[in-house]
Amino acid sequence: MEVMRNEKKAKDCGCLRFFVYASARLNYGFSFVLDGKILFDDTIRNNLNMELVQTDETLLKCMEFVDLPEFKLDQNICEDGSNLSGGQVQRIGIARTIAHLKEVLLCDEITASLDAQTAIEIENRILDLKEETVLYVTHKYFDETLKKFDCILVFKQGRIVEQGSFEELMKNKEYFYSLKNKGCI
Repeated sequence: MEVMRNEKKAKDCGCLRFFVYASARLNYGFSFVLDGKILFDDTIRNNLNMELVQTDETLLKCMEFVDLPEFKLDQNICEDGSNLSGGQVQRIGIARTIAHLKEVLLCDEITASLDAQTAIEIENRILDLKEETVLYVTHKYFDETLKKFDCILVFKQGRIVEQGSFEELMKNKEYFYSLKNKGCI
């Protein structure tokens, strides 16, 4: 298996890339939350629903999940969310995925445009999902959420160099530990 990575981001902390997961049930349907969510010139309702129609109640719960309860479902969004902040665009993208959640949720840099407190709150909500397997790729690290993962895979130059829980990686005092002490994590 070859690991593709963004060279610019990978150089930030010694070619470190985390890929963390919360269980081993990988043979089900996938949901994806990616860094650059695409929004359409339409209502929030239609941007969340896409081809699968959900009830307004479900969509409003998804908006609450990402801390956007003040948005109305009939509110218009410009193409690519140009009338919203980057964080709002990202949170609407997360809400869309939550509205169509499957057994495996793949999150790739989903909190990149969010402030630290909002990122932690949303990550905690995602990690508190009980029925889903969560695969999480990030360069933005928060101890309180890292401690919730069952396993953290530490990448260096495209290869896994370490794996374990947060506590195990800190106890081993290897690559993860050294990056943590240097302030890269």
